[in-house]
Amino acid sequence: MNKFKPGKDLPTKQSTGFLVRSLHQSFNKLLAQRISHANLTTAQWFFLRALWEMDGVAQRELSNSVGLTESTTVAALKILKNNGLVKRKRDPVDSRRILVNLTKKGKKLEKELLPGVLEINRIVHKGSTAKEIKALQKQLNQLRERLDEEVSRN
Repeated sequence: MNKFKPGKDLPTKQSTGFLVRSLHQSFNKLLAQRISHANLTTAQWFFLRALWEMDGVAQRELSNSVGLTESTTVAALKILKNNGLVKRKRDPVDSRRILVNLTKKGKKLEKELLPGVLEINRIVHKGSTAKEIKALQKQLNQLRERLDEEVSRN
């Protein structure tokens, strides 16, 4: 029986995990550059991005949509609130839930920041056909779903 040899059977640069992490780091670096003038971190950006799509969402749902823990969400929202970008209030129907809404200032940032950030996707997909992009997105979603299933089993 052959024994697995780390670094020999799967060199680091051929590891899907390494490639995805490296790609994520490159995205994050460019994203940080594109939003730096607004004094936002990339984590704060992801919360704003989600709120632009679903303003008035419960804090827990926002955490889930961004894929971060509730404690991280609380910390990020506190900063966003202090910067006048979001407000939090108790749900009038269910007082256990906290709803998060964008302020006018938070909504205004969408028009200011989104075009530059969308350019990152244009850069990464340059030279790819629509079919190739769709296939890549499908495969990345399948990979994530497989890993999520495995995590939920444990």
